[in-house]
Amino acid sequence: MGQDNLTVYNNLGQVESNTDFNGDIITYGYDPYGRLDLKTFSDPSLASVSYNYDPVTSQITSVSDGRGECDRPCRLG
Repeated sequence: MGQDNLTVYNNLGQVESNTDFNGDIITYGYDPYGRLDLKTFSDPSLASVSYNYDPVTSQITSVSDGRGECDRPCRLG
């Protein structure tokens, strides 16, 4: 038996969700500029992840989980 993933795309061609062979789902959200800004998991033990961007350079400035803990600050320059 194959172990398939199901990937759903939105009308802009961005990944909207991914379901793995265990039925676990990751859902992706995007800001108005098309940048990934939120990733949520169907597994309640995993926190959602948010991405923040510099408004001028569009570089990621931080990645934080749903508990508000910063996973990795990014330095510009």
